[in-house]
Amino acid sequence: MIRVTAEGASRVLFDSLTQRRAERMSFPVNIYSDTTRYAFALTSGEEWLEAIFERSAMLINPECGPTQSFSLDTVFSSFDSTRISNRFLRYGSPNVYNLEIYFK
Repeated sequence: MIRVTAEGASRVLFDSLTQRRAERMSFPVNIYSDTTRYAFALTSGEEWLEAIFERSAMLINPECGPTQSFSLDTVFSSFDSTRISNRFLRYGSPNVYNLEIYFK
């Protein structure tokens, strides 16, 4: 079993009881903070992960206004191992892995 929530969020982000695969998961980031903390309830116990981001505003078109981009800076966790595989977060890019989590 895997159930994931974000600190301060009112809903479950991932629940293996309702979703079949847990090989790849996508979670939202807190756009109002440089840090997002996730709680993982696993069959083997509780784990946590804290991701620290660099936020930057980018002007694509003066008529549309700025857009915000995120890059993954640092990760702290209670997992056996984590690895940042791609620092730049891309919305709607299902084939891009940003972070790998290893646990038993």
